[in-house]
Amino acid sequence: MKIYVLTMGTDGLDEFVGEHFGRASSFTIADMETNDVRVVSNTSGHFGDKFFYNNARSVIEF
Repeated sequence: MKIYVLTMGTDGLDEFVGEHFGRASSFTIADMETNDVRVVSNTSGHFGDKFFYNNARSVIEF
């Protein structure tokens, strides 16, 4: 299972959790099966489907 969390920087699991998709500077992805953690920059452009278009590939490829 992978957990995708909005974060406010690049410190992964040690970072503050973001409260808004468009304002979070990054996403931290934690793979519970392998214990891998990855930080991906938020390139959403703030609104709508751009979040899914720009960031979905990063989650899928992790």
